[in-house]
Amino acid sequence: MPRYEIHLPINFNDGSPIPDELFTAVKDELVSRFGGLTILPPSSPAEGWWKSGGVLYRDNILIYRVTTIEDEDKFFQQYERVLAERFKQEKIWIERLEARPI
Repeated sequence: MPRYEIHLPINFNDGSPIPDELFTAVKDELVSRFGGLTILPPSSPAEGWWKSGGVLYRDNILIYRVTTIEDEDKFFQQYERVLAERFKQEKIWIERLEARPI
């Protein structure tokens, strides 16, 4: 079963907070399409580090996790572009993992 993890920054690149409505929209869109999701970590943001042009950046992030029955790579490739524009980022990191229930 594919599991997709979307890493969303909690601040725009200028440091201003991203409005809650943008996170709510992502939650609503994913729940509507897939029937549910998990947001990690629920109580505080995780840290994401990335390097571009020789500069090291740090983001506080929320991780939205969706487990699907089928391959949804095409959807998430398109959705990444939507999210990058919405959250004013060069790129949104979306990772696919293989989940296996026990």
